[in-house]
Amino acid sequence: MHCIKQNADQLYRVRRGNDQPFTLVVRRSPEGYELGEGKGEQLSPEELRELSVTIYEPNFGEGFTPDIRTFGDALGFELSREHTERYGLGIYEVEVSFTIDGEDGRTLRAPLCLVVKGGAHFTAQNHQLVLDLAPIAKGERGYRGQSAYEAYLDNTDDYPKLTEAEWIASLKSAADKLLEAKGYTDSKVGELSTAASSARESLRESLAESIASGINTAVSTANGYADTKFGIAKGYADTVLTLAKGYSDGQLGIARGHSDTNLGLAKGYADNGDAATLKGAKNYTDLHVKKAREEAHQESELVRELAYGKSRRFLAALPPAEYKEGDEWVLTADWTTHKHGTALIAVKDSRAGIYSPEDWAELYKYSQMIEEVKRWNVHTHTFDLTQLDATKYYAAVIHMTGTKSIPHKQPAHFDIALYAGLDPSVPKPPYATHPQGFNLDLRWSVNASGYGGRSEDRMVSGYSKVWVAQGEEVVSAPKQLIALSAEFVYLRGGGRYLVEVKSDVAPAFALATERWTIKGYETHGIPSPVDSVTPPKTSLVEAEERANNKVSALEARLAAIAEEVRVLKAKQS
Repeated sequence: MHCIKQNADQLYRVRRGNDQPFTLVVRRSPEGYELGEGKGEQLSPEELRELSVTIYEPNFGEGFTPDIRTFGDALGFELSREHTERYGLGIYEVEVSFTIDGEDGRTLRAPLCLVVKGGAHFTAQNHQLVLDLAPIAKGERGYRGQSAYEAYLDNTDDYPKLTEAEWIASLKSAADKLLEAKGYTDSKVGELSTAASSARESLRESLAESIASGINTAVSTANGYADTKFGIAKGYADTVLTLAKGYSDGQLGIARGHSDTNLGLAKGYADNGDAATLKGAKNYTDLHVKKAREEAHQESELVRELAYGKSRRFLAALPPAEYKEGDEWVLTADWTTHKHGTALIAVKDSRAGIYSPEDWAELYKYSQMIEEVKRWNVHTHTFDLTQLDATKYYAAVIHMTGTKSIPHKQPAHFDIALYAGLDPSVPKPPYATHPQGFNLDLRWSVNASGYGGRSEDRMVSGYSKVWVAQGEEVVSAPKQLIALSAEFVYLRGGGRYLVEVKSDVAPAFALATERWTIKGYETHGIPSPVDSVTPPKTSLVEAEERANNKVSALEARLAAIAEEVRVLKAKQS
């Protein structure tokens, strides 16, 4: 293979996004001449067997094959705008492979052109590439073969056959063929040059305005998105805090009114226990108000951070052709020393439209997040109870530790979502009120207890059921078999349920149609099926119920004090 040194200053220049035709000839250099001296005969494409042309892009050396046309002794092909837009700026190379005269395969490769960005200087005249084929060492003179005319006489279907003079006259000369190829190429170049000239002025006038408008629109959209999301988060926080504060003020106001009236009458009779009860109710309310405030603040800060990232971001396996300092590039495939998903940031602007690896640095915080995401897996499973008794409830078990034992020194946290949706492919169970079934959504988080080595800390964040007959239940509150770290709920027969578990450790799933246990722990098990269940409650509802119970107990205690005071006043009178 003969390669020509790549000198960008001497290369044919093509603007990115334009269709550019080329012609190419293969020339055999005679003995006694060096390659590239311009000596030798041009080989006709008809002499080249198993012919192929491949163009190689500049950044990763990926090859693609253009369509080939023949113009006399020249090959015609096109570097399309789709390819230059896809592969970007830089030096493109062309490679021609063929066999000739029964020899082994030959491959010639040379620079084709330099693709530059729109608006840059480009070469307007026709371009024809010449590839020199090194001479083959001569051996002994062989037998004389047929002349071209003799081969014509042996193979033609012409009748009558042409005389040699007529046959020669019917052939185009090599010069005529090259002239035809040059005319085609000049025509294409002329068309493209005319189109480029007509568009150049309008592009110059509108480019700056379009870019400024696009940037302002993008920034305005990002600001609007940030302001909207932050407003929603803040509104949510204000609403939650207002409800919590209103509830707290209302209930404490009732308690305070009873306390002021009755304790004022019974001064000296209230014991330390009443003071402790009031203090406990106040501390409980303060704790939940503080928690709501912290959660709202965290959410708004997260929204602010996500919405305010206004730098350009590229998501691709191939590098962007043009970029500015601070732009981000997230790889969608492995590349050199960086893996799929790595986030890079530009530390310099692009130079002359040519990508340079040293212009980019890895963003540590994003890479760290990607590694954490890789470790945090999502595991799904379908519990199909469509063939089971619709009057009973069966244990759906999520054995959180699976086949592994999780050391107590590391966390074992699980986020779980259980869902059943309207589905015409699932038979309608008798307790559903919609023709396509019913809807269930239960979400909670929990720790694997590890035989009591950790606190479960279960938090039910959401529960809803729709299209279920009044008084009927489809799922129980979640529980855990402590000894085996087996989280479970009872699901009603006749339904099909999807569960999604997010965790570091892959859990094992089981639908128990009879008592569930595992080998070696037979004394510990989960009964299944059961005839009735207690439905789930969200942790917020449970907290409200506990608060109401405490206030009710406080009111009862204050009423008792008021009665004692009334009796004392009656005795005194």
